[in-house]
Amino acid sequence: WEVMLIATLYLNYFQSVLLKKIVLYSTAISVGVIILTFRTDSISPVSSTVQKLFVTALALMYLNEIMDEIRIKNILIYSMFWMSAGVLIYSAGTFFFSLFGTYLYADITSDNVFDAFWNLSQLLYILFVLLATVGLWFSKYDRTNLI
Repeated sequence: WEVMLIATLYLNYFQSVLLKKIVLYSTAISVGVIILTFRTDSISPVSSTVQKLFVTALALMYLNEIMDEIRIKNILIYSMFWMSAGVLIYSAGTFFFSLFGTYLYADITSDNVFDAFWNLSQLLYILFVLLATVGLWFSKYDRTNLI
């Protein structure tokens, strides 16, 4: 659901028809891979990795588009900049947790190792929420900030 929610959010902001098609097709492929590799009995590193890669790529595509089109007066008071920064930090920061999820959640992993990764993951999530909150606060300036 996260993949479709993030894709829907960004689809509303992309201006290019080509980028919108790329987002739609990559969303369908990502959701298909996630559904095919989903496991109910254990952690699915493939599903989690695909989700993190998709979200990271989407945030980077959007940041690249707003830099190319120069349609924003001040990027520091643009809500989607802060939202994209939070999404990018969280998804890129927890990417390796997804890759090594099988090891991190295994019984042989010591509590100290698991706790360190879990705490770092939670700190990255808190940073994401704070940046998203800043983005929501700056959304009141979006109408006057566009060129």
